[in-house]
Amino acid sequence: MSKKSEKLRELLITDTQKPKVLLCYVSSVDETNASCDLAFEPDGEPLLKEVSLKSVIDNANGIIPTPEIGSKVLVERVLGGEYYTIIKFDKLSKLKYIGTGNSFIIDFEKEESYFNEGDNGGLIKISGLVDRLNKLENKVKSLISKYNSHVHPGVTTGGSSTASTSSIEAGRLKTTVRGDFENEKVRH
Repeated sequence: MSKKSEKLRELLITDTQKPKVLLCYVSSVDETNASCDLAFEPDGEPLLKEVSLKSVIDNANGIIPTPEIGSKVLVERVLGGEYYTIIKFDKLSKLKYIGTGNSFIIDFEKEESYFNEGDNGGLIKISGLVDRLNKLENKVKSLISKYNSHVHPGVTTGGSSTASTSSIEAGRLKTTVRGDFENEKVRH
């Protein structure tokens, strides 16, 4: 252990009454328990264990930033006790919001973000969807028009020499617009 680390450790042990803000380096992260181990030097021995990633310790809901391993963080002692929390992050690997019945996660390493575990797949690219639906709708309208107006030359039914379609396709196909599918409160 270096002299700097030894002095910081001594200071932490002897003066427990004052809140302290320390610059530390992330050694490991435990996402399940929303905590990490910290060292006073890059690649140093972790001396602060199970430091909270969030400031509220008795509630599972809230914002949980997850720092990159090896990144710098500012850590503060809470109420002069032995409990520490990170108050400033240099680099994040993830940022989570956990709420009652919903969540949002940004994974900076994977360059992904998702709502509620992402079980519904990716968000729809609404412009592309509307364009494709409009092409399908136009094709169906064209087919219905051709079907309703076609005749069979040379076929005799009754007094006529040609027969038209015996059943007309009724009803209109509505053209799709963005508002039919778009939730304007969620954008990407």
